[in-house]
Amino acid sequence: MNKIFIQRDGMGAIHMQLAGTDKRSKSEIAVQAGKRPKSENTKQAGKRPKGEIAAGDILKMLVIIPAVLVLILAPSDVRAEDRDVRNMTHRERLFVGGFLGLQLGTFTAVSVNLHAGYLITNRLSAGISGNYQYTNDRWFGESYASHVYGGGAFVRFRLYSQLFVHTEYERIRLQSRLPPLNPDYDPADRRTITEDNYFVGAGYGLPLSDRVRLNLLFLYNLNENSQVYFDNPFFRVGLDIYL
Repeated sequence: MNKIFIQRDGMGAIHMQLAGTDKRSKSEIAVQAGKRPKSENTKQAGKRPKGEIAAGDILKMLVIIPAVLVLILAPSDVRAEDRDVRNMTHRERLFVGGFLGLQLGTFTAVSVNLHAGYLITNRLSAGISGNYQYTNDRWFGESYASHVYGGGAFVRFRLYSQLFVHTEYERIRLQSRLPPLNPDYDPADRRTITEDNYFVGAGYGLPLSDRVRLNLLFLYNLNENSQVYFDNPFFRVGLDIYL
């Protein structure tokens, strides 16, 4: 037996509807009721909906695959162990490098990270880094841009051959993310906050020449509440250039 629902609206009019006759989709009902559909909740939380692939993931694969081929096909003298640092000048111990990042979609990000380091021993190196990231967050037809900048320090310890462990501290400044479903909120009033990130992980260095090394890193951010790093753990691909 069908049930009849009777409801009076704000103007005093009475509406009747048979149960089971509402053919709106769940997402349409959620929007009308003031709730965000599940897919939008996912975007607001900083996670990609299922099936959405970031362009950065594709770019990383385009770098990783040739890098593996270089490792396999490179001549043995290119893959030889580094010289003893005791026989190197201070300048030869210095290295610079960095990486670029790109993600496209509902959340767009373009990042540049530069670093400089020093070989302390044959196994231990340390350095400092600086980074800048532009982000654009779009949902419900609105677009909000942010600028993220900061710096940090890192330490690497080589375990075996080109395999190393990597630890890094980073402090960045950014505008806080938008609060969910607050129509009275002005994006210009977003607070500028400081975020501290602590990365731990491992990496592998692929010698491309006697002075250039391609680094593949797999890192985990101990700050699980980051408003910038949504993928955790994550991959990083970068270069070291020895002076």
